Amino acid sequence: MIHSTVPVTDSPKTEPADLALGWSRGLSLTSRILAVNLFVVILLGAGLFFLDSYRARLIAEREGAAKIQAAFIANSLGLVGVEGRTAFIAAFAAQHGSRIRIYNKDGTKLTDSFDLAAPTYDMRSPDHEPWQKVAARGIDRIFDFMVAAPDLVAFVEPQLDRAAAWPELKQARTGRPFSLARFAPDLTHVISAGARSPGGSFAVLTTASERDIRLHVRAERFSVGMFSLAVLGIGVLLS
Repeated sequence: MIHSTVPVTDSPKTEPADLALGWSRGLSLTSRILAVNLFVVILLGAGLFFLDSYRARLIAEREGAAKIQAAFIANSLGLVGVEGRTAFIAAFAAQHGSRIRIYNKDGTKLTDSFDLAAPTYDMRSPDHEPWQKVAARGIDRIFDFMVAAPDLVAFVEPQLDRAAAWPELKQARTGRPFSLARFAPDLTHVISAGARSPGGSFAVLTTASERDIRLHVRAERFSVGMFSLAVLGIGVLLS
């Protein structure tokens, strides 16, 4: 009798019971890889959603604070003596880093805190900035595009500075201040608010360059970016 000496080389068609993954036993290898990659994509999308909502909350908080400040000035100037108004406006602007303008009933500008003391902020031109800031703004634009962020109008000082030139003051009513968020040339957020005095005899406009909004968002974006790289690495290993 001839006995075959050919070794059996056929691999088992299924995994041993102790090596089988219970949770994915019914899934093919392709389905498992797709599931892992989909999980990574979902986490990346969640990071973008978090950044966008974080920025929106920051802007909303600053707009709310600007309306409160404008309304406070409009209500307080009537209680401050005429001789003390200049000092009050200059001190308030310096403390909050804003620019305060007062317009009378016919829209003529009466007071400007930038004329009373040194300006509390400046509009920086992006034309001569280092490449690092240019690159950061480029990433800002890419991020804004990815999350479909609403476009903000550019902040432009009117040639004729009257109350009618400011949409905030057009929308403001007594007891109902109105605020807007716009972009400076270097993509810094400019938050402004308009308010009317109780008797309607004058209007208050506050503007502030909220440069730290971008700085906060960029810091959070870096953290989310590092987390995303870690998730991507884990996803590759799992795949």
